[in-house]
Amino acid sequence: MRILQVTPGYPPMLGGVENSVHELVNRLRSLNHKVYVVTASPDRPSIDGNVWRMPVRFKLERNWGDLIFCPSILNALKEIPFEIVHTHTPRKLFSEFVALHKLLTRRKFPYIVSVRLLNTSLTPFLDAFSNIYRRTVEKMLFRNAETVIVQTKANKRFLIKNCGIKAEKIEIIPNAVDSGLFDPRLFDPDRIREKYEISGDNIILFAGRLTTQKGLEYLLRAIALVKREIQHFKLLLVGKGPQENALKDLSAALGIADYVFFLGDIPHCRMPELYSLADIFVLPSLSESFPNAMLEAMAMEKPVVATRVGVIPEIIVNGESAITVKPGETRQLADEIVRVLSDEKLSKRIAFNGRKLVTTKFTWDYVVGRTVQLYEKALS
Repeated sequence: MRILQVTPGYPPMLGGVENSVHELVNRLRSLNHKVYVVTASPDRPSIDGNVWRMPVRFKLERNWGDLIFCPSILNALKEIPFEIVHTHTPRKLFSEFVALHKLLTRRKFPYIVSVRLLNTSLTPFLDAFSNIYRRTVEKMLFRNAETVIVQTKANKRFLIKNCGIKAEKIEIIPNAVDSGLFDPRLFDPDRIREKYEISGDNIILFAGRLTTQKGLEYLLRAIALVKREIQHFKLLLVGKGPQENALKDLSAALGIADYVFFLGDIPHCRMPELYSLADIFVLPSLSESFPNAMLEAMAMEKPVVATRVGVIPEIIVNGESAITVKPGETRQLADEIVRVLSDEKLSKRIAFNGRKLVTTKFTWDYVVGRTVQLYEKALS
């Protein structure tokens, strides 16, 4: 098949969606499919092999979502000899150009939409604004799609209720992790701690965009409580985002600036090493879809404390493969972090069960196989 992937971000840009699409592209190519990629260019436009990086006319990053206006996608769609398009959200005004191209040119081709993120933690005003967008612009995109892919049952229910999509049009395909790359047996934590000059401290790790949706304010407030119980620890925050300066200010105000380290963006190939030196991975999100970082931490056999949002309560048995807490509950989050760091038996048990869960249920072989089936069905 000749498959076009339309994605707002693609490596070297960093992020869960970017990494997932890149992995999907590589695995489709290994099956001898011809795969093209159209993405936004963070710097200057270029065509490198079959990756088309298009210029961005306008970009806006806000806590309610990102907007990338890239009308040159229309030019790329005219020139690329694809049979089917697979387009990926969540950036607004990006995937919609696929539907617009089909409408303007009357070109007959099927397209599939992967809904990668639904932010359900918005204020009532912003949610009302976002709902207008869903019921107008996004509705056009979904209505003309052959299939809409989501990662969770909760997201399927959300799209049925808020976008009017028929249930039979929505397919659930989970995210996956490369358990060969994210394998704790490949790393020596003691050696890596020496490399980073870290010794004796408990390492608490977070990886993701620094946005309100990720609930990092509550994590920092929880860390201020953790400090009363545990003295020797460091919180490592991997990622960038619009909340970075506010979070630095909050760390200083809470008196924990010496415990919190903002590492910025880290290349995905280096993330297994960072996971390996962590004692615990924490995901305090107010809203999620299917967090890749959590899967990666679990694959690296690290104990996870995460909020009960998105897919997390669908796949996690609390106290077995991870610890789950109510979103926005600072005291509960702090208590569970302390409990995991203080109880070695509990920590090892949930870490072991977490890796077992990921390596058996969230594999790329399943994800790619199911995706190819949807492509073949759309083309038949």
